[in-house]
Amino acid sequence: MAVRVHAVGAGARSWVAIAAGCAVSAGAAGYAVGLLRVDAPPPEGAARGSRPAAGAREARETSRWLREFDRTLALRLRRAHLDLIDERLAAIPLPAAGGDDPELAAALDEWAMIRRARRDEEGSRLLDALVRRLDPDPDRARVRDLAASGDAPALRALARIAPESWPPQSLALLGRALAAAGAPDTARRLLERSIERAPGEFGLHLALADLLFLEGPAGVEGARRHFGAAQALRPDSVRAAVRHAWLLADQGGEPSAAIALLDAAARRAPDEPVVAYALGVALFRARHVEEARGALRRALDLDSRFALALAALGEISLDQREFERAERAFRRSLEFADTADARDGLAGALFPQGRLDEALVLLEESVRRHPDDALLRDHLAGSLSQAGRFAEALAHLREAIHLDPWIAEVQNDYAWELVNSGDPALRRPGKALEHTQRACELEPDNAWYRNTLGVTHYRLGDFEQCVAELEAACEMPRGGGPYDLFFLAMAKQQLGLHAEALELFARATAAVQENNDELVRLRAEAEALLEARGGGGGS
Repeated sequence: MAVRVHAVGAGARSWVAIAAGCAVSAGAAGYAVGLLRVDAPPPEGAARGSRPAAGAREARETSRWLREFDRTLALRLRRAHLDLIDERLAAIPLPAAGGDDPELAAALDEWAMIRRARRDEEGSRLLDALVRRLDPDPDRARVRDLAASGDAPALRALARIAPESWPPQSLALLGRALAAAGAPDTARRLLERSIERAPGEFGLHLALADLLFLEGPAGVEGARRHFGAAQALRPDSVRAAVRHAWLLADQGGEPSAAIALLDAAARRAPDEPVVAYALGVALFRARHVEEARGALRRALDLDSRFALALAALGEISLDQREFERAERAFRRSLEFADTADARDGLAGALFPQGRLDEALVLLEESVRRHPDDALLRDHLAGSLSQAGRFAEALAHLREAIHLDPWIAEVQNDYAWELVNSGDPALRRPGKALEHTQRACELEPDNAWYRNTLGVTHYRLGDFEQCVAELEAACEMPRGGGPYDLFFLAMAKQQLGLHAEALELFARATAAVQENNDELVRLRAEAEALLEARGGGGGS
């Protein structure tokens, strides 16, 4: 049902995730490594724990690194693609070679793993070389070697023999490397044992919380517990607060609690654009549209190059059906970073303006650049379906399901094509049922997804269940539109309730407010059924 999602706007999207320091997992729906916030370095010349006092230039360059790291990762909040130009790295001097900066080293390690996960070997090698200059520790160098080769058996063996004397930084790196190599269970056990021995280590709690979040709903409570522990250990940590907020806003279903956390983080770090951006997205998630716009503008005041903040403003405009305004915001975002999110959003803005050919070209090029992006394939499928290329649309949706089974939108759209393809020969309602049920499990209050479930029951001939699901959809926010009403009319007619069917058909016809080929087909199908069974379906 990608066509319908574009009509609604990008606010319907999941917050698809990439893992902090882990290989991008198909189960990473909703989490954002983009908000990996390395807590700000100390003031110039100030001591920080056991770290030696830094000179003015060294502290300044460290600060530049951390800010660049934040900006780069924040560009990819929903997807596993980092598109910032790597040449910027060469222009940012490292602190003195061999300097002791564990937080910066950990950030570079995570950055390298993410680039490796997206098959950016050159970028990952560059970052790996930089972190080795900064942190020459031999044990961590060994972990980096194994992580670079993706040698999961060797990493598992190392986890079994890792000495208890290893510092938390080394254990956290090993845990993240295990997860990146496809051994999340071993990583979880290692981090849990490490926390038992050192329950007061902030970095271990944060690493385990990140990993648990990737498990989807099964890991939410554990992730919440360890994010909370990390915050208790460092109440002033922006890094922990922002990650915890993403959990609450996404899988926790508590955007109000996320907003409260981010408000507090913004008071502690008023000059951090990533915090302002995160607050804006959380506010939008809670449907506080103008407040969300204000927070995003604040992020841009702090960092005028913040491409994702511009893209988020575009998504809000798309949701509000302000398509020209959305187009301008996405194009500005693309001026700073050619990201999949902004290309996808721009296509979503072009589509309702009747510029299908432009949107289709944009999405096809985006999928070529980012073949592992499930949402991009989903939205390309919507445009292909609208263009009458139904078999190609289904092929992309099948691949999207394979890439990420945790995105409700993708599950729903695949099911929709299987029950309502413009080519009836491609319909497979029996196959669709598991996917539409999955979408409703992931987002039970989504009227679009409940509609697809009702339509699936209609195609399977279970008309009473169809009526039950569609009537429930009509009671939900954004429910009760022509997609619900046309199928309700047909289901009522199949149950012999001709008068009710006629009334529903009339309401559905009156509710159609745009030229939509799909709705034209549905109206014709409903009209034909009512005429055949009742002697006339109206005009």
